[in-house]
Amino acid sequence: MSTKANYTEEEWTLLLKTPAMAGIAVVTADASGPIGVFKELSAMGKQILAAGESATTGGLVTELVTDIKAIAERKLPAPKDEKIPAKELKPRLLENLRQASALLSAKGSPADAESYKQWILDVVTNIARAAKEGTVFGFGGTLVSEAERGLVREIADVLGLAAPTV
Repeated sequence: MSTKANYTEEEWTLLLKTPAMAGIAVVTADASGPIGVFKELSAMGKQILAAGESATTGGLVTELVTDIKAIAERKLPAPKDEKIPAKELKPRLLENLRQASALLSAKGSPADAESYKQWILDVVTNIARAAKEGTVFGFGGTLVSEAERGLVREIADVLGLAAPTV
């Protein structure tokens, strides 16, 4: 298994930021309204952190989640903030996913690569399912919009994983 020591600071930052970037891309894929956005952002935080509890002890995902928690608790400095225009978020995310996959193939173990990719896919799938889209005062709508479904499929494709049914 690989650890933080196997990666440069830039590589570690890529692995660290990509799950949240993927989550934000799903949240912004379709308008959910303020309550839906809150539900989806809450799901993002929970899913990212829950992976640390279910991941292999001492594995890459566990180390990443430990750092994410430390950043949230201000025990570690946050990575440099980036302003990514909305229209550039999806292409940038897909490129980050390609880079992370290549990086893990080169420096990580197959188990680390698989758990990282599955972590990302689980996060985005659960965010997509967190709130209905297109409701009017809570009525109607659909659990997962076509835009969210398409983005989850694209993410799964880039990661080389089977797309979940959403």
